[in-house]
Amino acid sequence: MGPPPLGYLQRSEKSKLFWDDEGEWKGDVPIPETTLELAEARLQGEEKDLFLTFMRKMLQWKPEDRKNLEEVFMDEWLLADLIEAGVVTCD
Repeated sequence: MGPPPLGYLQRSEKSKLFWDDEGEWKGDVPIPETTLELAEARLQGEEKDLFLTFMRKMLQWKPEDRKNLEEVFMDEWLLADLIEAGVVTCD
C-alpha cells in the first residue's frame, strides 16, 4: 500500500502525532518498505496477478476508494474454481 496519501493524513488531527506536515513518518522505527508483490511469495504468474488485483480492491487507504462487497465477492480470483467448473461466468 505504501505510505498514506497526504490528503488522507490531513483528515485527522491525530495523524500529526505520527506524520509531519509533508506526510513523512515521525517514528523512530522505520516503516518497512515492502510491496504486495514481494510479500506474496507462494503464488506465481496469472494466479498471483489475479490475487494481487483482488487484494488491491480492499487494501486502499481511503474507504471511498475500496470496492464494495459485491465487487469483492464477484472477483475473478475468488471465484476461479467456480469459473473453471462452469458454475459461474466471468463477465
